[in-house]
Amino acid sequence: MSGDLLPWAFAAGSAAALNPCGFAVLPAYLAYQLGTDATSAGAAGAAHGLARGVAMTAGVVTLFTLAGLGVGMARAVLLPVLPWLAVLVGVALVALGGVLLAHRTASLGLPGAGALARVVPSDRTWRATYLFGIGYGAASLGCTLPIFLAIAAQSLATRSPAEAVAVFLAYGTGMGWLLTLVAVAASVGSTAVVRWLRPLVGWVRTAGALGMIVAGGYLVYYYRGVLSLRP
Repeated sequence: MSGDLLPWAFAAGSAAALNPCGFAVLPAYLAYQLGTDATSAGAAGAAHGLARGVAMTAGVVTLFTLAGLGVGMARAVLLPVLPWLAVLVGVALVALGGVLLAHRTASLGLPGAGALARVVPSDRTWRATYLFGIGYGAASLGCTLPIFLAIAAQSLATRSPAEAVAVFLAYGTGMGWLLTLVAVAASVGSTAVVRWLRPLVGWVRTAGALGMIVAGGYLVYYYRGVLSLRP
C-alpha cells in the first residue's frame, strides 16, 4: 500500500516546501549561511550550496521521520479500532478541506516564519544549517498543516509502522530536494530559480485543501471496504 502512497507523499512534500511561513526567509538565510565561503559561480559554489542543501534536507527528513515513527507507533496501538478511527478521520478531513476551499481566509495555521527566526542558531556552522532544516519543516506546518494532515491520514492506510515511516520519509525528501535546489541557486548567485518558484507559493493552501479532500475520501473508501469484510 505504501508504494502507491510514496509518489503522492513526495509530491505533497515538494508543494509544502513552497510555503510562505518558511520560503519567505529561505533566500536571506541561505545568503547569510553561504557568506563568502561560496564562490559566485562555478562548480565550487554549486558544491558548497549542494552541501548546505543536503544538511537542511537531513534536518527536514529527521523531523518527519520522527513524526512517522510517532504515527506508526500510534497506529500499532490503535490497530483494533483503526478502521473506525480512520473512517472518522477521513470524514473530518473531507469536511475541513471543503471549509478551506470555500473560505479562503480560514486557517489551520501554526506559528511560522517568526518562530523559525527565533529558534534557529544564527552562526554559519553545519549544525545551524541542519537545525534550520528541522525548524523549516516545523515552521512549514504553520502554512501547510492541511497537507501534513493529509499525509498523516494517508499513512493510516499502510500495512505496518515501517510503511507509515516510509510515507513521512518520502514527504520530507520531497521538501528537501527543493530546499537543496534553492541552496545551489543561491550559491552560484542565481535568483532565477527563486523568482520562478515564488509565484507558486500561493497555490500551497489550495493544494493542501484538495489534498485533505482526496486523502479523506481515500481513507473512507479504503476502510469501509475493510469493515465490510469483517464478520
